Amino acid sequence: MSVQIKILFILLMIEVFSLSRLNAQPAGMTADKGKDSILVGVEYFNGWWKHSSNKWEYRGKDWRAQYPDRIPLLGEYNNQKTMDKEIKAASDYGVDFFSILWYYPGNVKNSDKADCDDLNAGLDFFMNSRNSNKMKFMVELCNHKPFAIITDEDWDKCMDIVIKAMKHPNYLRIDGRAVLKIHSGDQFYIDNGSSIQRSKRVLQHLRQRAKDAGVGELLIMVGTYGDRPIDGNCTFPKIGGIDGTMEYMDVPEFPQKKTDYPYEELIAWAKHIRDVRKNDALSWVPYFPAGWNPRPWHDPRAAFSFPTRGQWRKGLEELKSDLLKYPNLGFPKKDGTLQKAFTIYCWNEFGEGGIVAPTQGEQYMKLEEIKKVFGK
Repeated sequence: MSVQIKILFILLMIEVFSLSRLNAQPAGMTADKGKDSILVGVEYFNGWWKHSSNKWEYRGKDWRAQYPDRIPLLGEYNNQKTMDKEIKAASDYGVDFFSILWYYPGNVKNSDKADCDDLNAGLDFFMNSRNSNKMKFMVELCNHKPFAIITDEDWDKCMDIVIKAMKHPNYLRIDGRAVLKIHSGDQFYIDNGSSIQRSKRVLQHLRQRAKDAGVGELLIMVGTYGDRPIDGNCTFPKIGGIDGTMEYMDVPEFPQKKTDYPYEELIAWAKHIRDVRKNDALSWVPYFPAGWNPRPWHDPRAAFSFPTRGQWRKGLEELKSDLLKYPNLGFPKKDGTLQKAFTIYCWNEFGEGGIVAPTQGEQYMKLEEIKKVFGK
């Protein structure tokens, strides 16, 4: 055998070995997608349980028979079995992380307090799942009324939960920093007496708590809404301890009517916000709307039709183009660059109409298109 043939044979064996290692990687594991990688996140709401009252009811009456297309295929109630199946489905189709909503119960009264344990169980379901190694997760601290987080004691109680979550091996980290989102940045500022110094001190305390607990550095994001740009004159850059902003969902303020507005209006509004905020003073993780149609809950706001496959794919492709084109969309990294990322509203807002989870109506359509556009 000549030297050249021996070299070719060795190179071929190396390639075969590399491919076998790649193919042996567990399905759904978050991996490096390259320099133009885009992390796909989906918001997760743990609001679905059997006992009354629950989100499947409106004034004590179950609405599923009226809206059967919204019934999920992987489980109608949040429990361990449902979460196990949801993680597998999400990871198999290219979702990188869940942003799990967690509601602070310390200042809640009456019936809302009884719901908190159920609302917050999703975090434990993920961490205890046999499939938790397939994708990442992060905590989104919901601080809107009636779940206000005000005092130092309130924040310490929240951090007890957050630190436990951040010690999980599949907690979302960017450049080694554990990501934490405060759901409403405006409410955070208000609850701190509209004081920049007080807000800064709270964030410094959160960082020190994480460091003392062995979690390491935090990447702190706050939620924003609307089409206002975040420039140097805004509060969030002045606070100094905020690394970036994120957005849960935004809906154009159309008057309510008996028929649904076209889904394209939601996409156009999301696109408009990206165009407005592409030069923010802080980096921004944009949202993408899976839908908005809160008719089961008789919500007085406008409702929009659900997307067709073509509309959903077109919206995702438009978003991908903006993420690669605009310099400010994603999580900030230590070297000044960004980890491109976005979140989808929502995995399981079945009542409001933000739905990525497979349902009787859409089946796996949305997940299939996510994988086609952002597949690993």
